[in-house]
This record gives sequence, C-alpha cells and structure tokens, in this order.
Amino acid sequence: MLSLFILSVPPKIDANNASDYGLSVVAGQTAEIVCAVTGIPEPTIAWYKDGFEIDLIDMPEIHLFDDGKRLEIISTEVTDAATYRCRAKNEAGSATRDFQLHVLGKLKQFIS
Repeated sequence: MLSLFILSVPPKIDANNASDYGLSVVAGQTAEIVCAVTGIPEPTIAWYKDGFEIDLIDMPEIHLFDDGKRLEIISTEVTDAATYRCRAKNEAGSATRDFQLHVLGKLKQFIS
C-alpha cells in the first residue's frame, strides 16, 4: 500500500536575509524592504503600513516583487515614514515581521 504524505511547513521569516528593522532613506529615493519568507506550501504575503493593509491600487508608488517578498516605495516622501509589517500565511501557520522606515527630508541650500 502506497501512502502519500503532504508536508506542510509554517512560514518562517529569515532574519539573516530580511531587511533590518530600522531603515532610513532620503526623501525622493526608493526604499526597499525585503521579507525573506519560506514555507510549504508557499506562503501568501500581505503588507501593512501602520496597521492598515496596503492596497496597491490606492498606493501606486508601492510595488511588490518576488511573490510579495520585496516591497519598494518609489520616490519616497516624508509621509511614507511608518511601521511596515510583512505577514506570511499558509495552511500550517503564519509569521510576521515589522520594519520601521524613516524618511529624511531633503536639506535645502540657502544662499545669503
């Protein structure tokens, strides 16, 4: 008799390959946040900004790559500074990781 086992492994976020908790960019630069996730079956990933799920339709400056594992914010503004959360979920469980993004305003040169 042949038995088939389906292996499920809960999501795990690899801290060594994920972005650091605290990230800083200068306004106008692109910010990149990497959430290195593994799991079986492949986890689905959702991103949150300050506790609210990110809607890519309402936020065209945000793009997801690598099956949602990499979030990019194009031409950051000071208002993009926030806590971003990556939440990975599959049938075996879920995992989350927070990232604090700081956006520094551009310095203006004054001529006297």
